[in-house]
Amino acid sequence: MLHSHIRSLPKVELHCHLEGILDWRLAAKLQRESTGFPLEPLRLRALRPVVGRHRFAEWFRYVGMLKDNFNWFNPILSSHIASLIDQNVRYSEIMVGAGLLSRDAPEAIEQLHALRAWSAAASGDNIQVAFLIAIGRNRTI
Repeated sequence: MLHSHIRSLPKVELHCHLEGILDWRLAAKLQRESTGFPLEPLRLRALRPVVGRHRFAEWFRYVGMLKDNFNWFNPILSSHIASLIDQNVRYSEIMVGAGLLSRDAPEAIEQLHALRAWSAAASGDNIQVAFLIAIGRNRTI
């Protein structure tokens, strides 16, 4: 009874990294359903849990390969949003590291617009998703 009550409460998710929402099960599904998905599910599984700075850097380098085809983030984001809705999450903040974005300003802006469009399509009126862009002081876009 307590579990169902807690599950029914509205929730928020703060500070979730876009490149961190991909798990090995979703990667396996994307590999089965789509040709050319560049990440190996078992490699993703081996990189978890992400503990410490070295492990984070290793994870980020590997998942960062997705930036070569930014459209892979569409099914990843859609799956994540569906999971949040299922958990009764009403608000989520997703961090987007500048390393995932193009260094070309117009292309980076286009990528951000794509994230918003994918998010809106997946969320409907069920959840509000905000994107926080992390751009280091030494990087210009």
